[in-house]
This record gives sequence, C-alpha cells and structure tokens, in this order.
Amino acid sequence: MEMKILYIAPCAAHQLEYINSFYREMHNVTVLTDSFSFHTRRLIKPSFEYSFKNVKGPFFLGILRKLIYKYPLPNQLLIFIDHLINKSYEINLKRLKNKKFDFVIAYKDMGIKYINDFKKNGALWIVDEVNTHPEFFEAILNKEKKRLGIKGNKVFSLKKIESIKRAYEMSDVILIPSRHVYRILKKRTLKNKRFIINPYGCPFPIIKRFNMQFERINLICVARMHYRKGIIYLLKAF
Repeated sequence: MEMKILYIAPCAAHQLEYINSFYREMHNVTVLTDSFSFHTRRLIKPSFEYSFKNVKGPFFLGILRKLIYKYPLPNQLLIFIDHLINKSYEINLKRLKNKKFDFVIAYKDMGIKYINDFKKNGALWIVDEVNTHPEFFEAILNKEKKRLGIKGNKVFSLKKIESIKRAYEMSDVILIPSRHVYRILKKRTLKNKRFIINPYGCPFPIIKRFNMQFERINLICVARMHYRKGIIYLLKAF
C-alpha cells in the first residue's frame, strides 16, 4: 500500500538511503531540506531506484550557508543566514501541515511547532535521532574537552536540549541507529516510548585480526574535523 511520507532532513548522511528505500517500496516521499545533496538530485531523471522530484526547501540559502561555514566570515552573518533558513522551513511547514501524510519523519526537533497540526491530520510523527540523548552527549563531550584542554561553546544550547527532549515526548516513534542509542534514550524518555532501531554503518562486529606489516599507510577519514569524532584516537591507533 502506497504511503505519503514527509521527511524533514537538513542533512543527507543516511537520509538519502532511507528515502531511496521508501521510493523503491513505491511510497510517495516529499523531502523538506536545505541540503545541497538533495536539491542537486532534482536534476536526475527518476528511475525505479530513486526520484527526487518532491524536494522542497531553501536551496540557495543552503548553498550560502555551506560557503559561510567553509570560509572565515563573520559569525553574525552565519546567524543571520541560519535565521533565514529556519524561516524558510517554517513557511514550507505551514503550507504542508494541512496536506495528508501518513508519516512525518523529522530530524531531531525540527518542525516541533507543527507536530500537533500534522498529527491532527492523521500523520504519525517520527523523530530521526542520529546521536544519543543530548544531555548524555554534552556530558561526555565536556569530559573530553577538559581532558584535551579545549575551550568553547557547547554543541547544544540548553534551549536546544529542551526542544529535542520535548520532540522525543511528543513523537509517536523515535528512529535510532544503534542499541547504544536505544539504551541511553530508553532511560531518559517516557516508559511507553516506541523505538525503531535501524543500524547504518558496519552491521557486523570485526572479529578477524590480520598481522600485516606496512612501511606506509594511506589513511582517509570521512568525518567532520571535530574532537567529538575521536580522530586523535584513530591516529594513535594507526
């Protein structure tokens, strides 16, 4: 049975594959995003494997934000662009909230202002959580910052943490990537909260060890250059 799905996805790390899989199952998917990766795919001719004709959201503002993050431009400019992008999401959600969707999948707390509107119209609301609980997340990173002697702002503000927690409680289901995330969230959400564990990345433990001698190793790390990614430990391991 075909279902109508709205996916609010500011990034495309695993969301691209989720959306491709929905499409292959013959569902109708609308994507609300500022991600360059999604918007450029609108130019690709639809096939049996994928279609990105229903991609909406602030395309040019998304490109502008990418450029601002890449180059050392004033922080106030970034805050202003973020404000415009958030406004664009809000305008699009106002237009979509009265349309009939079976599911709305929202990254963290995105669209939280409209959860009740979509649910009143018959949609189930799924939070797409890619990390652990934000309070646990911040506690671990604070320890790491102290250990490494790093000074700086928190990844999430207190206001953002409260918003994410509220989205958890208002949602029908939380979509998560691992058993670890499940254990952390289970302890910190309502007892009857429903979860879907859909692991991405390496699905099996690495159980074989190889004794190989290399004089030189070429190493590539596909990750944000940030202490939370643990790159220092990756380099030490090699």
